[in-house]
Amino acid sequence: MASLAGPWAPASGQDLAKADEAVVSEAELQRAIDSLHSDRFSEREAGYRQLVQAGATSLELLARECNGEDPEIRTRCLEAICEVARKEESVQAAMAVLERLASDPSLPINDLARQRFDRLTMTDEERAVEALKAAGVRLHLDRQGHVLSVSISRDRDVDHLRHLPQLRMVQLSGNGITDDCMQSISELTSLSSLSLSRTTVSDIGFSRLAGIASLSSLIVRQESLAVADVKQIQRIPGLRNLSLADSVGDAHLECLADAKQLASLSLSDYRLTPESPKTFAKLQQLRTLRFTLSNATDRQLGLLAKIEVPIDITLMSGDLIGESGWRCLPQANLKSLTLMRCQLKDSDLVHVGNIKALQSLRIYGAPITDEGLPHLKGLDELQTLTFYDTQVTEEGLEALKPEFPKLRYSRLQNRRAVAVPAKPRG
Repeated sequence: MASLAGPWAPASGQDLAKADEAVVSEAELQRAIDSLHSDRFSEREAGYRQLVQAGATSLELLARECNGEDPEIRTRCLEAICEVARKEESVQAAMAVLERLASDPSLPINDLARQRFDRLTMTDEERAVEALKAAGVRLHLDRQGHVLSVSISRDRDVDHLRHLPQLRMVQLSGNGITDDCMQSISELTSLSSLSLSRTTVSDIGFSRLAGIASLSSLIVRQESLAVADVKQIQRIPGLRNLSLADSVGDAHLECLADAKQLASLSLSDYRLTPESPKTFAKLQQLRTLRFTLSNATDRQLGLLAKIEVPIDITLMSGDLIGESGWRCLPQANLKSLTLMRCQLKDSDLVHVGNIKALQSLRIYGAPITDEGLPHLKGLDELQTLTFYDTQVTEEGLEALKPEFPKLRYSRLQNRRAVAVPAKPRG
C-alpha cells in the first residue's frame, strides 16, 4: 500500500478545528455516535449525517468507534470518515485517519479500511478503468496501464472516457449509443480515430464531432446514413480518412466537396453509375478512393477510366466481366486491385499486367495457373502480391517474384482446389 504520509500527515487539534465550519461540541458528537445504536432508522441516519457534516471535528471520535465491538457501527463510522475525506476542507485530516486505520492489521476494521483507502487514493483514470471493466467494456491498454482504445455499446459508459488522457481510439456500436453521448465524445481532445457501427446517432450527434480537432479517422456503419449526417461529418476540421460502410449515393458524396483536408475515402456499398465520374471530379482533394464493386459489369469497369482520383478497388463475384471489361482496367488510375471470386482466366492477366502504376494485387478464388503469371511481368511498381485459392504454385510464384523490383510482400495460400476451365479442342 502506497504511503500518503506527506500529503495526509495528521493534523493538529488546532488544524482540525479550522478544517470544517460545521464545528459542534464533543457532547453533541457523542450523542450523534449514540444515535447510531438506535433501533429507529431515522435517528441512525440523522446521527450519521451530523457526524459527516461536522467534518474534521468528528474524525477522532469516529476512529475510536471503528475499534468498537459492533461490526455495523464500525462500518458506518468508517464510511463517515470516507465521506469526510471527499470534502475539500477536511480531506487531509480524514485521509490521515483512514491511513492509520488501514495500516494497523490488529484492528478489526483494517481490511475494509485498506480497501477504502486504496479506493480514495486511486487516480481518476484508475477509477474510470475500474468502472469500465465492471461494465464489461473492452479495453486495450499500453504497458503503463493507460487506455489506448475502448469498445462501448451504452451511452452511460461514455462519460468515463473523459478521465482517460491517452485514449486514441473509440468504437461505438449498437442502438444503445445515441446522440446523448456525443457531447462527451466531443470533449475527448486526444481522440484520433472513431468508429460508429449500427448506432442511432443522427446528424445532431454527428454535429458534435466538429469540435474534435484531433479526430483524423472516422468509420461509419449505420443502418441508414442520411445526407444530413454527411453534411455534419464533413465539418470535422482534421478529418483525413473517412470510411462509409453504408449505401451512399452521389448526393452523400457531393457533401464532401468542401472537406478539403480529406485524403482517403472508403466506400463499401457504392453503385458505380455514369454520373459517378462527375461526382468524384468534385473530390480532387482525395489521394485515395477505395470502394468495392459486386457483380461488376464491363460498362462499370469502363467508367473507372473517367475517374481521375487514384483508386483502390475490390471486384467481387465478377462473373459478368468479359474481355472488354478486363481491357478497361489499364486505362484507370488503379493503385490497388483485389479480385475476389472473379472468373479470371490466364489470358485476362495480360490486361492486369498492363496496369503500370499498380502497387498492390490480390487475387482470391480465381482459376488462374502458373501459365498466366508471365503476363504480370510489367508491374514494376508492384509492392504486394497475394494469391489465395488459385491454381498458382509456389514454384510459379518464386519464379515470378524477381520480375518486381519493388516487391516487399508476397503470399500464396491454397486451401481448396479451384476448377480450371477446360481448354477448347483444336
